[in-house]
Amino acid sequence: MAVFGGASIVGPLVGGAFADRAELLGIAGWRWIFLINVPLAAAAAVAITRVLRFPHRRVRHRLDYAGALALAVGLVPLLTVAEQGRVWGWGSPLALLTYAVGVAGLAVFLVVERRSGDAALLPPRLFRIRSFRLGVGLHFVVGIGMFGAMTTLPLYLQLVRGMSPIAAGLATLPTVAANLAVTLLTGRMIARTGRFKVHLVAGVGSFTASMLVFATLRVDSPLWHPALGMALMGAGLGASMQTLTTLAQCEVPRTDMGAATASVNFFRSNGGTVGTAAFLSILFTTAAGSIAERLAGARHDPAYRRLLAQPDNAHALTGVLRPGGGVNLEDSAFLRTLDPSAALPFLEGYVTSMRIVFLTGAAVSLAAFALAAWRVPDLTLSDE
Repeated sequence: MAVFGGASIVGPLVGGAFADRAELLGIAGWRWIFLINVPLAAAAAVAITRVLRFPHRRVRHRLDYAGALALAVGLVPLLTVAEQGRVWGWGSPLALLTYAVGVAGLAVFLVVERRSGDAALLPPRLFRIRSFRLGVGLHFVVGIGMFGAMTTLPLYLQLVRGMSPIAAGLATLPTVAANLAVTLLTGRMIARTGRFKVHLVAGVGSFTASMLVFATLRVDSPLWHPALGMALMGAGLGASMQTLTTLAQCEVPRTDMGAATASVNFFRSNGGTVGTAAFLSILFTTAAGSIAERLAGARHDPAYRRLLAQPDNAHALTGVLRPGGGVNLEDSAFLRTLDPSAALPFLEGYVTSMRIVFLTGAAVSLAAFALAAWRVPDLTLSDE
């Protein structure tokens, strides 16, 4: 956990440093956020090959190629339409076709898995275990809220508060600190008592509270306000994530432990993908209307109209203001050069849309809290 905590601290800072640079070694700075993983992964692969040596016995296995292919055919279109739906139109022919391909792929996947027996990529027999069903289902739901919030919050820090990527990375340190501390504490308490439900419920509850704190952010909120929400979020994730994995594993036969653990990561990751796409879609779908509404109100003030007419502001808003009162938000860089008073309706519009996003996250998290509190059995690991 110390390694994970250190990486969580260094990661946002290094990423922010890359994003702040226009170019590095002839390559755009933001691309290094991805490129840096190539040498790191290569070094990890070499270390694993040379250092990690476990005794093993070779056993012939039948790989579920058909299941893997069907799963890809099912998931990729659905995740694509989740990301692009607001651009294509949710009811457009392209979106409907993509939905149909994804649903058909998942249907084929279910059939293939039932026929694959012990070689199944995601063994159907695992879903007959109640704790496993609850564990992966809650991982998916919490993943939606977690990744959705982690995507939206930096936008508040950078767009609304005007922070640089590095400063925004530093501002998220309360999440990392709380997550690391609570993860270590929760692990020790579970090891001592064998009970984990109380930590799961408290963790999801803390995460839900963080969404409500974020939903009350304003343009001029003091920095302790988002920091409080980040601390609650980090503590909630620290208490809930490892207990959800424990829940999913606790009644699974040892022979299926690898498949169960992989399933946990699979559902959490896909929940995160859905959450990121959905939250950003909500944000940018509602932001244009919110900003246009506030601009229309501000333009009733002659002083604000004169402010917009100033050469620097007029230049900054070139291509942003559309005829008829609409706004183009494809590039938010204009906020950096716009006069702060002229930018206020834009910032208020963004905050209003972020409030909708975080309230949506709170609703999703509240559903997870209810499920954890009333459906998860209060098991004791030492007795199971």
